[in-house]
Amino acid sequence: MMNSLLGRALGVSLVGLAAAWSPAIAQSTARPGYAVASTRPAPFGSVLCSLADGGYLTFDGLEVARWDADGTQQVVLASLGAFAFPSFIRVDPTESFALLGESSTSWVMRLDLATNVLTQLTQLNFNYAATFDPDPSVAWISAALGGFGAGNDILRLDLGSGTAVLAAHVGGPSGPLVTSSSGDLYYGTQYDGWPVPPDTQAVIRWDAAELASGVVLSELDADVIVDQLDGTSGLALDEAQQALFVIDSDPTGGGENVLRRYTTGGVLIDEIVSNAAYLSTIEVDAGAGPMVFAPYQPEGAVVRLALTDYNFSFTERVELRPARPAVAFSGPTGPTAGPATVSVTGGPPQGSVVWMWTRPVYLSAGEWVGDLGWGVPTFYMADPTWLLRQSVPFPLDASGAASLTYSQPASMFAGAVFQARLLDASGAPVGTSAFVVND
Repeated sequence: MMNSLLGRALGVSLVGLAAAWSPAIAQSTARPGYAVASTRPAPFGSVLCSLADGGYLTFDGLEVARWDADGTQQVVLASLGAFAFPSFIRVDPTESFALLGESSTSWVMRLDLATNVLTQLTQLNFNYAATFDPDPSVAWISAALGGFGAGNDILRLDLGSGTAVLAAHVGGPSGPLVTSSSGDLYYGTQYDGWPVPPDTQAVIRWDAAELASGVVLSELDADVIVDQLDGTSGLALDEAQQALFVIDSDPTGGGENVLRRYTTGGVLIDEIVSNAAYLSTIEVDAGAGPMVFAPYQPEGAVVRLALTDYNFSFTERVELRPARPAVAFSGPTGPTAGPATVSVTGGPPQGSVVWMWTRPVYLSAGEWVGDLGWGVPTFYMADPTWLLRQSVPFPLDASGAASLTYSQPASMFAGAVFQARLLDASGAPVGTSAFVVND
């Protein structure tokens, strides 16, 4: 697989001319509790970003296009007239404009999404990545102004005037960056050279006060948040959870690229997905409900990223969601006695399940949602005080499946609702399943 080392060394994205999308050859492997919910097409080598309605924008170095959530291209918004290597495209929080960069002539541009007017803001040599500041008039740019072997620069860009001010200089090629709501800036370091030693890169953070000091900062001024990475190709924050998402990318092209979730203090929470193809551009959509992006949660929150497979010349937009375990009932289909089985699938492998049941009349509208100290919202079919019975823990097999078999009397038909409470292999609670009525 072609990798991104040369592109990052020069602060560019390695891309080719746009090509028709085809289904992924390099398959994404979701970790337990997560699922690849969808993949959507993008021109080969393009950079992309999401819109609030589920659609997305792509920039392939020639055209900026808008796509529906189902992957149907709506319209070409703008064209450069001649191909340039695309670096990034980001939509501001109000979705009034898109900020995009290219590395052939080094332009950073602003595209008005109401008029489709493209304005050249500034030229930043080998610009690579961008993120918006809490101040809506400011963006941060990662760009290798000095070219190959001269390190990377972090610049504060005034989105009105196009003035870029140097804020930090670090060693190595250009890396990704993201800001917090308080103005702290996280950056993924890269190694300057070849071969890249494993476990030598890091995610570092400068706080807002340091960035506002007017002093040009270095890595020595930053806090190391996550270390022992092979490289980083994407960063994102979910501040509601105080979670930092990091793509640990293998620059050699010989291993897996892994999306992991850490606390903002750098403690590993879990892994989410891996792929041999190149992963980048993480976006976190917390959704509108109480659900969070964590294993075994109901659907609601979503993480999106870009995947490019240079072996097979395609790029796609990948959507990841929590995978909540399903439950099923089999047994009498009417008020007769007989054997019955309730089963759960998709739980934590080698974990365990506690079966809970109640009567349909006690079901909550939607589900009862509370904080039981598990670190994520807990979803029960009823207020816990109305759960009539709970079983001893039943072991889940290597695939996360288990069954409860019992003899059902005729009077019990359609009178019980079952739900599984899930525990991981260490015995720690991690969530609940959906629920099912015994009819």
